Amino acid sequence: MALTKATNSLISGAVANVLDFGADPSGSTDSTSAIQAAIDSCATTDRTEGIPNTPVSNQVHIPAGTYLVSASLNVTSYLNITGAGRQTTFIKSSITNGTAVFNIQYSTSGLSQNYNRISDFTINGQGNNTQGIYVAFANRFELSSVQVMKCANRALYLQGGVINTINNFYSWDCGSLTEPAVLLYGASPAFGPNATTFMGGEVYASPNIGMHVQECVSLNVCGMTFQANEGNAILVTNGLQIQIDGCYFEVNKDDIKLLNTVSCSVTNNLFALPKAGYTAFIVLNKMTNGEIYGNEFQVGKNAIGQTTEIGSLLFDQSHVGNNFGTQPLPIDAAILALANNNGSIIERWDATSYGNAVYGRNIFKSRTYHDDSVYMLTAGDTFNWIDSGVIWRTGTGSPEGGITAPVGSMFTRSDGGTSTTLYVKESGTGNTGWVAK
Repeated sequence: MALTKATNSLISGAVANVLDFGADPSGSTDSTSAIQAAIDSCATTDRTEGIPNTPVSNQVHIPAGTYLVSASLNVTSYLNITGAGRQTTFIKSSITNGTAVFNIQYSTSGLSQNYNRISDFTINGQGNNTQGIYVAFANRFELSSVQVMKCANRALYLQGGVINTINNFYSWDCGSLTEPAVLLYGASPAFGPNATTFMGGEVYASPNIGMHVQECVSLNVCGMTFQANEGNAILVTNGLQIQIDGCYFEVNKDDIKLLNTVSCSVTNNLFALPKAGYTAFIVLNKMTNGEIYGNEFQVGKNAIGQTTEIGSLLFDQSHVGNNFGTQPLPIDAAILALANNNGSIIERWDATSYGNAVYGRNIFKSRTYHDDSVYMLTAGDTFNWIDSGVIWRTGTGSPEGGITAPVGSMFTRSDGGTSTTLYVKESGTGNTGWVAK
């Protein structure tokens, strides 16, 4: 028989079962006080809980059933709250004032919430103005296998904190015309919910933005599904080291919008059908040292677009490459123009070559292998040295009168013979001055 805490019990590490505190699993009567009493029975200020090699022992269990909640449940540090599963434990909220079902923040202002794990249940907001889960300034917070549905406010709100893990989180029909389904917020990137990972799960049918990353450093969003959101699936207002990898996007209004990012990567995602009236699958305003790589775009229109929502367009020291879909990859002309000046690389496949990359002011078709060899695939392909403009090109026939290049350039003739295979440009600025060697 499992040992559980009863009211006023001092047994450390025992599981507090909310049924022992009077919670009603039928959903007929209000269980707020009973669940809060179970949480309070596990309260501790023992700061050794949860440190490496010392697992959090205090736990509240919510068995299978439906529980009615009418006010926020305040969760203390060093506490796990577990249900019996997303399809068996349901918490129905009658809250209408915009507060959260689970309020996870330290009671003393300025101090951090530590070592909580919340898992295995569903919150149903019943269409009310309620939030699902609010987490403020938490360290090593973990959310696992939780679903929040029908909240006319945020499903999940992370404010500040570090080293948080969100696994298999599902938001269905949450948010409002003014609030996203999921919000990551800080007063500045340094004070956002930093070093946070989302792994798996889904954000579905938000009437606004799916996930809004307002201020954040070191965020990983991996393997999630974003579908049928009326606004952007993911909006990054201000972010550093943001990685969006291996996600699936379908029927959203502009899947990813990056307003101001440094070291942001959008990789290995699948962009399926967009919502009518979309601008582009990926919309950029300011990107520095970014990467858009290995994605698949199932519709050829507007793969990468631009906005000037927070100022002039910036695309600097960034790379777009190895993306799949209709080729050449549809990219806004203003972004191509910036790549031509700001040291970025854009690779666009076409029907006749492996890759057509714009690198600075140069266009080349090549494939680079790990042995540091560059294989030119088509006659007429060119090596181009940016600083001097000197080129090395291949082709048939003599370059004299046909190839314009600066002095010092070379031409390799594939149909040449003795003394007519290699040509060097020795004089002039036009298409003459080539000398066979």
